Amino acid sequence: MMVRFYFHSLRSYSEPLSAAVENFRKALFNFYADVLEGKQKPGGNRYLDLISTPAQDIEKLRLELLKELEKEVQKYI
Repeated sequence: MMVRFYFHSLRSYSEPLSAAVENFRKALFNFYADVLEGKQKPGGNRYLDLISTPAQDIEKLRLELLKELEKEVQKYI
């Protein structure tokens, strides 16, 4: 929200993060939908794939955005 309203220059960091989070959310939703429909067992390799690499990517993007946001905020302090 801060990026959208105050720091437009950081969109190149916030948009990939938002997209990664949305893709992660959709993948987990689809996985659990498959579990509920009996197409997939809870846990297993598919679940681990869903949470390991995407979660690491999201964390990397989040840290990059926070670092750049801190730089921007420091300009005004």
